[in-house]
Amino acid sequence: MSNMRSIRRDGGGLETASFPSPAQDYETGPVSLDRHLIQHPTSTYILRVGSDALKKMGISAGDELLVDRALSARPGRVIVVVHEGEYRLGRFDVIGGRAVLITELEEIPLTADVEPWGVATVVLHHLPLGPTSSTAAEPPAGEPGARGSRGHTTSAELGADAGVRDG
Repeated sequence: MSNMRSIRRDGGGLETASFPSPAQDYETGPVSLDRHLIQHPTSTYILRVGSDALKKMGISAGDELLVDRALSARPGRVIVVVHEGEYRLGRFDVIGGRAVLITELEEIPLTADVEPWGVATVVLHHLPLGPTSSTAAEPPAGEPGARGSRGHTTSAELGADAGVRDG
């Protein structure tokens, strides 16, 4: 037996009616990682990690980080700073009353010349796509998501010394 029934409208035409799908209550439109992962779209950027120097923090070469410039550095957060003209990534902490960036290789005191640039909020770890591929393919230049495009997918690369180079 069907859930469908026919009802007559005033004009004599037939209209089909049915019970609504329970799934309609959960319809949210297309999948959007932006909606789930990015709190401040106008101040969030993507940085690509170029080394395994932060592997103990769960951040490996080839991973991508969402970095939010609207958030404040707080102890324990993974932050990006500009140090000696390079972006550097590490854990923010306060030791002996001094603010420092801690990497697996060094502690960098935060000063007027070394200030937090942004706070890493998400690490995206790409799974291997097969025996010869280790990361996802780059979109063509000029396409949304292409490295260096605004729309908040700007990429930079974290080097072997936990530094970041423009990508």
